[in-house]
Amino acid sequence: MGDSVNYPDVLGAITGGARVNIGVIQAAVALRPRVIWAGRAFEGIVLLQNASDVDVDVIATLKLPEQDVKKQRERFVTKSKRLLVGLKPAEVGYVALPAMTLADAAPSDLYR
Repeated sequence: MGDSVNYPDVLGAITGGARVNIGVIQAAVALRPRVIWAGRAFEGIVLLQNASDVDVDVIATLKLPEQDVKKQRERFVTKSKRLLVGLKPAEVGYVALPAMTLADAAPSDLYR
């Protein structure tokens, strides 16, 4: 039987266990602030944990709504929709993807 390595679950300690497994990467997502107001900046935060013993590259992509609930286009903006992050074996880190809503974006609870 091969040797197995038991890494500490740092991501699980931060999120209380909430995460999604994508191959050997474990991820959790959050928004800061939790409530996003029209005309204000916000961040999509992706917590990442490499659950393997090899280097892994992760591409984090921010998908913003193409239009608001009033069908106005480009009311959610960002400079960088995509970031490439390299994680070493058992490494834990995060990616912050800043964005903003325009002041005339229609408010709604339906945005995802």
